[in-house]
Amino acid sequence: LVSQQQASQGEDDEAVFLGFDVIMNVVESESQLMNPFLPQLVTYILSENFLLNKNLSTGYKECGLDFLGVVAENRMTVLTKDAEVLEKLIQVLFTLVSQDKNSKFDEDEEESIQDVALYLIEDIAVTLPKRKIYKHFKQNLQILFSSGEEYHKIVGFYVLAKISEGCAEYLKKDLQTPIMSQYVEYGLSSGSSNRVKTACVQSLVYFSEYLMPDILKYHSVIVPTLLNNLANFDSQLMQKAILCVDLFMDNLQQDVVQYLQIIVPQMISILESPQTTLNIKRLSLVALGSCIESSQANILPFAEQIYTKFALLLQNQEPQYIYLKAQAIGAVSYTHLTLPTTYPVQISVVAASLKK
Repeated sequence: LVSQQQASQGEDDEAVFLGFDVIMNVVESESQLMNPFLPQLVTYILSENFLLNKNLSTGYKECGLDFLGVVAENRMTVLTKDAEVLEKLIQVLFTLVSQDKNSKFDEDEEESIQDVALYLIEDIAVTLPKRKIYKHFKQNLQILFSSGEEYHKIVGFYVLAKISEGCAEYLKKDLQTPIMSQYVEYGLSSGSSNRVKTACVQSLVYFSEYLMPDILKYHSVIVPTLLNNLANFDSQLMQKAILCVDLFMDNLQQDVVQYLQIIVPQMISILESPQTTLNIKRLSLVALGSCIESSQANILPFAEQIYTKFALLLQNQEPQYIYLKAQAIGAVSYTHLTLPTTYPVQISVVAASLKK
């Protein structure tokens, strides 16, 4: 910390990194040695002199965020005992995660300070008491979504995704309003850019995993919107959309039936398209498997269409298709358990391919 002047001149001091390592190791241990100094250190790191200092290097800031994460996990009362410190912590994290309009989160080859701040938001959502932190998350999210800046809304969706595990029970209470009726409605609207839609779908993927079964009530809004827009999505957004659809298909059970006429042809079209990546094809097979397992005998009208495509896929000898073939065999196993054993397509179309 004594190297503040050097840092403002763009110079990193290795002693600072080593000092942080020592402090964090002590905090992680059972030693009480650092306890008297932790409040002062936390306050300093959250100040204009450190994390909010535009002249401070990214390396130093990452160390500061790592330190706060270690404190949250091992000495949480340092952050939660003083309401002002807790409010400042979340405020600073939202400031950091919102400061670069060009940040793409998890997509960049190199980890950015925005990524690190977002990871810490996810960590504290899990480790700190929800009754103390959620109100601050909610307040800062409202600020982001009410902003005129498109990028702030993108950040809002990524934050919603990251806190959905730790704050699930609180998010469920706000699911109708404002999350679905305001935030998601905007994110999925035709006027939203692909970047906004990507972030929105990312949050829906997390909701589909952590906000069950409450999120299922909105399947009639989410699933058709995603399926009807798949062709307009770029590769990254298509992956996330199919993953989200799969999670819904896996949990809707018999309600899946209403979507079969849309989803089966679309997933098969993805398998046939030379433009889609192998990973997107794999996800489409996973989604088909979920449809088959959930819809059971209702898949019968589509069985021959599905089996014919699986048979062609299993006959493909290209090495890169090995994982797709394994996924197809898995989906076939669902169908075998679902359809009557006398169903002729099982023998006439697939058996020969499986033998090969």
